[in-house]
Amino acid sequence: MTMSNITVFMPSVLTLIGIPGLESMQCWIGIPFCVMYLIAIIGNSLLLFIMISERSLHEPMYIFLSMLGVIDIALGTSIVPKMLGIFWFHTSDIYFDSCLLQMWLIHTFQIMESGILLAMALDRFDLTFITSSYMQIFVTVFRLPQKEASFYLLVPPFLNPLVYGAKTKQIRLH
Repeated sequence: MTMSNITVFMPSVLTLIGIPGLESMQCWIGIPFCVMYLIAIIGNSLLLFIMISERSLHEPMYIFLSMLGVIDIALGTSIVPKMLGIFWFHTSDIYFDSCLLQMWLIHTFQIMESGILLAMALDRFDLTFITSSYMQIFVTVFRLPQKEASFYLLVPPFLNPLVYGAKTKQIRLH
């Protein structure tokens, strides 16, 4: 006689207890979290307002920075309100679906933030190393003036063979 275990346990409500052992201090522990959250929301909102209103800040690095600001606001808003509710109002119950949504939001926003930081690092690397090496190639190999070399840096990479071919013909004629 074989018995199979087909028990399905999926609670509809989970209980969050806060910080075990410090239940009497949780009211005071919530104050620094609230202050940091408010500073982050106000600071990122101010940053976004300045970047939207100032036309000179509509460049890739500042667009990356504004994306980080939006993600920081979203990430903080998906974490801190529930945490403060537990610390200050003892609302320790959370629905299972809400818990899954909160975990998904936290992980998604952290992945997005890491991706944007990676893109910012690659953008700075590209600007620092690759651009200077291309500029040196154009100036030394093709004997181009600085202004003409900087123009060729703006040409998309898939057009580079055409540019190299045209310049090679010009070099051969000289």
